[in-house]
Amino acid sequence: VEAFMTGTSINTLFSFVNFIVFGFVLAYYDWTILGLFLAGNGLYVAWVLAFMRWRRELDVKRFSQAAGEQSNLFQLITGMQEIKLNNCETKMRWKWERIQVKLFKIGIKGLALQQYQQLGAVFFNQTTNILISFIAARAVVQGDMTLGMMMSVTYIVGQLSSPIEQLIDFSRSLQDAKISLERLGEIHGKEDEEQVGGIRLNVLPDDRTLRLENLSFSYDGADRDYVLEDINLTIPHNRVTAIVGASGSGKTTIVKLLLGFYNPNKGDVRIGDTSLRNLNPHVWRSKTGSVMQDGFIFSDTIANNIAPGEEVVDKERLLHAVTVANIRDFIDSLPLGYNTKIGME
Repeated sequence: VEAFMTGTSINTLFSFVNFIVFGFVLAYYDWTILGLFLAGNGLYVAWVLAFMRWRRELDVKRFSQAAGEQSNLFQLITGMQEIKLNNCETKMRWKWERIQVKLFKIGIKGLALQQYQQLGAVFFNQTTNILISFIAARAVVQGDMTLGMMMSVTYIVGQLSSPIEQLIDFSRSLQDAKISLERLGEIHGKEDEEQVGGIRLNVLPDDRTLRLENLSFSYDGADRDYVLEDINLTIPHNRVTAIVGASGSGKTTIVKLLLGFYNPNKGDVRIGDTSLRNLNPHVWRSKTGSVMQDGFIFSDTIANNIAPGEEVVDKERLLHAVTVANIRDFIDSLPLGYNTKIGME
């Protein structure tokens, strides 16, 4: 998109001006040659543009398979231990090879499409040039045009051909930019949690009892296949409440709903008499603490992993946290202590 806005568009603009100027000059020499040039190159442009739809389809398929390849490669690297433990190297390699075959086939189709496109383009372009040379040479023989004029016409036709090529490149860049904007739009089209529902409260209510009222939730957002259905739950303030249940019963989902990661399909999560939807999510999460079962370790120091949201780590709160977690002695035994680098590089 950046290349299209800063480079291709400007070059095409200057090429258009160049085309208009030399077009008038060619019309001054011979209207017939100009008409033939416009007709031939019009067919040339139409032929190239006719393949744009298939080019787009191949680009979408290529992007989808490339995304799958990146995901598969990431799993191969991060899951190497599990792959070895379960002796599934062959299966995972075959899966990777199948993706490579699909990418190769898409590449072959793209190459074939490009060759068909180029074949027709060369045919129309060269045929037009041959006919123009023939008409100009006959005019010289008949005395309607001097040899110098013929050389000038040949030069002008060459100058007019360059903007046509620039137009073709512009159409391809425009299509690529549109596809890129559509992909970006899939991300930017998602609602920002801070903007959903308008103005949010930045102060917690005095009554901080948590309530789930007639709550139903499904991960796909549809009103079916609920993970939680018609749940009513009260978690009193300043009381220890344990939620127990079988694996997959929705315990983690309840925690994520309480943290505001998801909005329920039906019902509501309330803090006192205030709906969680009406609270600023940053303010709410700054007042809560959670250790999720799939927590992520950043490639940073131990201190910055314990307090990732702080520019300057509060040492007193840091020591209190590691003491509560019963890992202070272990960290103190490390050569770099809290500055020890952990995580994946």
